[in-house]
Amino acid sequence: MTAVRDRVPRAGLGPTRADVLAHLREAASAQPVTAIAAAVDLHPNTARFHLDALVDQHLVAREYEKRDRPGRPKLLYRAEPRQPSEAAALQDLAGALVRHLDRLGDESDDQAEAAGRFWGEELAAARPDQRPLDRVVSTLAELGYQPTVVGEPAEAVVLTPCPLRALDIGEVPPDRLPSICRLHLGLMRGLLADDPEFGVGELHPLATPTSCVARLTRLGDA
Repeated sequence: MTAVRDRVPRAGLGPTRADVLAHLREAASAQPVTAIAAAVDLHPNTARFHLDALVDQHLVAREYEKRDRPGRPKLLYRAEPRQPSEAAALQDLAGALVRHLDRLGDESDDQAEAAGRFWGEELAAARPDQRPLDRVVSTLAELGYQPTVVGEPAEAVVLTPCPLRALDIGEVPPDRLPSICRLHLGLMRGLLADDPEFGVGELHPLATPTSCVARLTRLGDA
């Protein structure tokens, strides 16, 4: 498999724009267009197009370099800070989910997947113009993952890290973790429900110490 760049998009971001945002979020300081373009393998004009769109979405800010020598200062770009309210809302939701799944007992796995699929189908209906696999990537990123599609054609989606493991929601019982994963499995299956090409076969929780892997199936090969 050949891995593609981690993507950290929000609603409405495609994979290229997400790459630009991810690079700026990882950068130690504001950067010029030429440096950003080189980092994400884009022509500077293409990078500028995506940067301007990110500025319009209040995800990126422009600023001029501070310089004490003659010449025109460079225009720099930096990622805007994430809103604390977003992380707090996700933490509250995750905590409620874990506590609810813990009460469901033996029915938790099936209930979690059914709920996730319904959720995914609703999100898919709200984003009819987005390619289904891109829809999966952007939705998972909104939930706190850094999803990477691997393979050409796509074979799997690698999810790093699990946002529930990073949230301060207390101790998660080992037998409840699969139910939480089944929710995300259902979500991905719902998001791909209208895709004639791909489906989600299996989700392998913590396939590595820091990531999970969702295996994709080619529907035409069935």
